[in-house]
Amino acid sequence: MTSTSYDYIIVGAGTAGLSLAVRLAQSEASVLVLEAGVDTTAVQEIQVPGLFIKNIGHPDRDWAFFSKPQAHANNREVFLPRGKGIGGSSTLNFMQWNRASSWEYDAMESFGMEGWNWKNMLHYFKKSEIVIASNDLQEATMLKLDPSAHGTSGPIIVSPPTQISDVHLPFLKGFEELGFPVNQDSSDGDNLGTWTGLVSIDPAKVTRSSCASAYLTVKTSLSRLEILTGAQVMRIAFAEDSVTGGLAVAEGVEFTRDGTTQMVTASKEVIVCAGAYQTPQILELSGIGDKHLLNEHGIETVVDLPGVGRNLRT
Repeated sequence: MTSTSYDYIIVGAGTAGLSLAVRLAQSEASVLVLEAGVDTTAVQEIQVPGLFIKNIGHPDRDWAFFSKPQAHANNREVFLPRGKGIGGSSTLNFMQWNRASSWEYDAMESFGMEGWNWKNMLHYFKKSEIVIASNDLQEATMLKLDPSAHGTSGPIIVSPPTQISDVHLPFLKGFEELGFPVNQDSSDGDNLGTWTGLVSIDPAKVTRSSCASAYLTVKTSLSRLEILTGAQVMRIAFAEDSVTGGLAVAEGVEFTRDGTTQMVTASKEVIVCAGAYQTPQILELSGIGDKHLLNEHGIETVVDLPGVGRNLRT
């Protein structure tokens, strides 16, 4: 860490945090990314697609969360893997590259999220990817990709599966005979039917294409972007006068690293990209959440926001 103050501080170097950090740094902003994990991009189990299962539950690569006992699942505690380290869950996932149907994205806008619709989302879907697919492989998988639905110069390399089972085509044709049509491109806004899914694998190297592998190469040319690993964020710090004045304004982040507690400030924004599980936790540790729950744990309430950490469905 070369400074104690940056334009932007991003908590989490996962799929969202790392891509956002690069975009901001490309606009000449100074950006610090705080990541609790480490850089695992050179690890063989991360790179080799067929070894992906070895990462699940690994303490250096997976937070390996468990849910509370679930009443409707025979009181089982459900295992909830989440990527730990640069690249987040994009270095832990099973490399499937899918999209929802267009009407599901359009539904978000109908709920009041202005601009969150298929048309606008498609622009960024395409910007994120470069699809590499040979004609021979497309024929073998019953794929016929729509060029207007895919990117050609994005950072994430996407391809059809590099290995196809002998039962794959008979499986698709069997369902077709039963009345379920083969969807030749499930990424074009309609994912009904049966299809061959795309994967985030570089077919030339046969290696995983993750947010880390895509953006760390870009980072080398961005002098105003820093990534600090092994930095466990404890809380967001707020300007004292803003807390007492009504509208809380984040001014920095407190984190621990190598056994010491440190504080770094942001002149513009603090952006929390710690995933679906840990983003609410960090907000609650910072005093944003249900005041009754915060009081139980001795946390001073900055913003009483009962929805934080609730209603998650996996």
